[in-house]
Amino acid sequence: MSAKKVKPVKYSPEPTSNTSTYILGGIAVVIIAVLVIGGVLWQSGSTDSRNDGYGTVSNAAVDVTLDDDGTILLGLPDAATTIDIFEDPMCPYCAELEHEHGQELAQAIDEGTVAVRYHILAFLDRLSSSGDYSTRAVAANQCVAETGDAIAFSAFHAAIFSPDNQPAEGGDSDHSNEQLAQ
Repeated sequence: MSAKKVKPVKYSPEPTSNTSTYILGGIAVVIIAVLVIGGVLWQSGSTDSRNDGYGTVSNAAVDVTLDDDGTILLGLPDAATTIDIFEDPMCPYCAELEHEHGQELAQAIDEGTVAVRYHILAFLDRLSSSGDYSTRAVAANQCVAETGDAIAFSAFHAAIFSPDNQPAEGGDSDHSNEQLAQ
Protein backbone atom coordinates (compact mmCIF):
# COMPACT_ATOMS: atom_id res chain seq x y z
CA MET A 1 0.00 0.00 0.00
CA SER A 2 1.14 3.35 -0.74
CA ALA A 3 1.09 6.00 1.85
CA LYS A 4 -0.37 9.25 0.73
CA LYS A 5 1.16 12.34 2.02
CA VAL A 6 -1.34 14.71 3.41
CA LYS A 7 -0.49 18.30 2.85
CA PRO A 8 -0.86 20.30 6.01
CA VAL A 9 -3.42 23.00 5.68
CA LYS A 10 -1.97 26.35 6.33
CA TYR A 11 -4.37 28.44 8.32
CA SER A 12 -3.63 32.04 8.63
CA PRO A 13 -6.50 34.11 9.96
CA GLU A 14 -7.06 37.53 8.59
CA PRO A 15 -5.77 40.10 11.03
CA THR A 16 -8.46 42.25 12.51
CA SER A 17 -8.33 45.82 11.53
CA ASN A 18 -7.18 48.41 14.00
CA THR A 19 -10.46 50.23 13.51
CA SER A 20 -12.60 47.36 14.82
CA THR A 21 -10.27 46.88 17.80
CA TYR A 22 -10.63 50.53 18.76
CA ILE A 23 -14.39 50.45 18.28
CA LEU A 24 -14.81 47.35 20.49
CA GLY A 25 -12.49 48.82 23.12
CA GLY A 26 -14.40 52.08 23.10
CA ILE A 27 -17.73 50.28 23.51
CA ALA A 28 -16.33 48.30 26.44
CA VAL A 29 -15.10 51.49 28.15
CA VAL A 30 -18.49 53.18 27.67
CA ILE A 31 -20.35 50.15 29.09
CA ILE A 32 -18.08 50.02 32.15
CA ALA A 33 -18.45 53.78 32.71
CA VAL A 34 -22.25 53.54 32.50
CA LEU A 35 -22.28 50.66 35.01
CA VAL A 36 -20.03 52.49 37.47
CA ILE A 37 -21.94 55.78 37.22
CA GLY A 38 -25.27 53.95 37.48
CA GLY A 39 -24.09 52.09 40.59
CA VAL A 40 -22.91 55.27 42.27
CA LEU A 41 -26.15 57.10 41.48
CA TRP A 42 -28.21 54.14 42.67
CA GLN A 43 -26.34 54.02 45.99
CA SER A 44 -26.44 57.76 46.62
CA GLY A 45 -30.06 58.16 45.53
CA SER A 46 -31.42 56.34 48.56
CA THR A 47 -31.58 58.93 51.33
CA ASP A 48 -34.94 57.87 52.70
CA SER A 49 -35.15 56.88 56.32
CA ARG A 50 -35.77 53.20 56.91
CA ASN A 51 -38.63 52.37 59.28
CA ASP A 52 -39.65 56.02 59.09
CA GLY A 53 -42.02 56.77 61.94
CA TYR A 54 -40.62 54.15 64.33
CA GLY A 55 -38.74 56.71 66.40
CA THR A 56 -36.08 55.94 68.96
CA VAL A 57 -35.67 53.05 71.41
CA SER A 58 -38.84 52.57 73.46
CA ASN A 59 -38.34 49.19 75.17
CA ALA A 60 -37.79 49.82 78.91
CA ALA A 61 -35.86 46.53 79.16
CA VAL A 62 -33.08 47.88 76.92
CA ASP A 63 -29.86 48.72 78.78
CA VAL A 64 -27.37 51.48 78.17
CA THR A 65 -23.91 51.30 79.71
CA LEU A 66 -20.90 53.55 79.58
CA ASP A 67 -17.63 51.61 79.52
CA ASP A 68 -14.37 52.85 81.03
CA ASP A 69 -13.01 53.56 77.55
CA GLY A 70 -15.96 55.86 76.77
CA THR A 71 -17.87 53.50 74.51
CA ILE A 72 -21.61 53.30 74.98
CA LEU A 73 -23.44 49.98 74.64
CA LEU A 74 -27.15 50.19 73.88
CA GLY A 75 -29.21 47.00 73.71
CA LEU A 76 -30.68 44.04 75.49
CA PRO A 77 -28.11 41.93 77.36
CA ASP A 78 -28.82 38.84 75.25
CA ALA A 79 -28.76 40.52 71.82
CA ALA A 80 -27.39 38.12 69.22
CA THR A 81 -25.39 40.71 67.29
CA THR A 82 -23.44 43.78 68.33
CA ILE A 83 -22.71 46.50 65.80
CA ASP A 84 -19.85 48.94 66.39
CA ILE A 85 -20.47 52.48 65.13
CA PHE A 86 -17.70 55.09 65.13
CA GLU A 87 -18.96 58.65 64.84
CA ASP A 88 -18.33 62.31 65.58
CA PRO A 89 -21.30 64.47 66.60
CA MET A 90 -20.34 67.02 63.94
CA CYS A 91 -19.81 64.56 61.07
CA PRO A 92 -22.41 65.02 58.30
CA TYR A 93 -21.96 61.43 57.10
CA CYS A 94 -22.57 60.15 60.62
CA ALA A 95 -25.77 62.20 60.67
CA GLU A 96 -26.74 60.66 57.33
CA LEU A 97 -26.22 57.19 58.81
CA GLU A 98 -28.40 58.11 61.79
CA HIS A 99 -31.08 59.57 59.51
CA GLU A 100 -31.18 56.58 57.16
CA HIS A 101 -30.75 53.73 59.65
CA GLY A 102 -31.36 55.12 63.16
CA GLN A 103 -35.02 54.09 63.35
CA GLU A 104 -34.24 50.71 61.82
CA LEU A 105 -31.55 50.15 64.46
CA ALA A 106 -33.88 51.37 67.22
CA GLN A 107 -36.46 48.77 66.23
CA ALA A 108 -33.84 46.01 66.09
CA ILE A 109 -32.56 47.10 69.53
CA ASP A 110 -36.11 47.07 70.94
CA GLU A 111 -36.65 43.58 69.50
CA GLY A 112 -33.38 42.32 70.97
CA THR A 113 -31.83 41.25 67.68
CA VAL A 114 -29.09 43.88 67.76
CA ALA A 115 -27.08 45.88 70.28
CA VAL A 116 -25.04 48.90 69.22
CA ARG A 117 -21.68 49.87 70.67
CA TYR A 118 -21.19 53.58 69.99
CA HIS A 119 -17.64 54.89 69.77
CA ILE A 120 -18.45 58.59 69.84
CA LEU A 121 -15.23 60.39 68.99
CA ALA A 122 -14.18 64.04 68.85
CA PHE A 123 -12.04 64.40 65.75
CA LEU A 124 -13.85 67.38 64.17
CA ASP A 125 -13.39 69.93 66.98
CA ARG A 126 -11.21 72.06 64.72
CA LEU A 127 -14.15 72.52 62.32
CA SER A 128 -16.51 73.87 64.98
CA SER A 129 -16.81 77.58 65.66
CA SER A 130 -16.13 77.05 69.37
CA GLY A 131 -13.20 74.73 68.69
CA ASP A 132 -14.55 72.06 71.05
CA TYR A 133 -18.13 71.23 70.01
CA SER A 134 -17.42 67.57 69.27
CA THR A 135 -15.72 67.08 72.64
CA ARG A 136 -18.63 68.69 74.49
CA ALA A 137 -21.23 66.70 72.50
CA VAL A 138 -19.33 63.45 73.21
CA ALA A 139 -19.34 64.32 76.92
CA ALA A 140 -23.07 65.09 76.78
CA ASN A 141 -23.78 61.70 75.17
CA GLN A 142 -21.71 60.01 77.87
CA CYS A 143 -23.54 61.91 80.63
CA VAL A 144 -26.91 60.79 79.31
CA ALA A 145 -25.67 57.19 78.91
CA GLU A 146 -24.31 57.24 82.47
CA THR A 147 -27.85 57.75 83.80
CA GLY A 148 -28.68 54.23 82.61
CA ASP A 149 -31.84 55.43 80.84
CA ALA A 150 -31.65 53.78 77.40
CA ILE A 151 -34.78 55.52 76.14
CA ALA A 152 -33.39 58.95 77.07
CA PHE A 153 -29.99 58.13 75.56
CA SER A 154 -31.51 56.94 72.29
CA ALA A 155 -33.61 60.11 72.00
CA PHE A 156 -30.65 62.35 72.86
CA HIS A 157 -28.36 60.56 70.41
CA ALA A 158 -30.92 60.92 67.60
CA ALA A 159 -31.41 64.61 68.44
CA ILE A 160 -27.66 65.35 68.33
CA PHE A 161 -27.53 64.08 64.74
CA SER A 162 -30.82 65.57 63.53
CA PRO A 163 -30.53 68.14 60.72
CA ASP A 164 -32.19 70.71 63.00
CA ASN A 165 -29.52 70.37 65.69
CA GLN A 166 -26.25 69.35 64.10
CA PRO A 167 -23.98 72.34 63.43
CA ALA A 168 -22.32 72.54 60.04
CA GLU A 169 -18.62 71.82 59.68
CA GLY A 170 -16.90 75.18 59.44
CA GLY A 171 -20.15 76.94 60.36
CA ASP A 172 -20.54 80.25 62.15
CA SER A 173 -21.93 78.77 65.35
CA ASP A 174 -22.50 75.59 67.29
CA HIS A 175 -24.35 74.75 70.50
CA SER A 176 -23.52 75.98 73.98
CA ASN A 177 -23.41 73.58 76.91
CA GLU A 178 -26.85 74.82 77.94
CA GLN A 179 -28.26 74.04 74.49
CA LEU A 180 -26.71 70.57 74.58
CA ALA A 181 -28.30 69.96 77.97
CA GLN A 182 -31.79 70.66 76.65
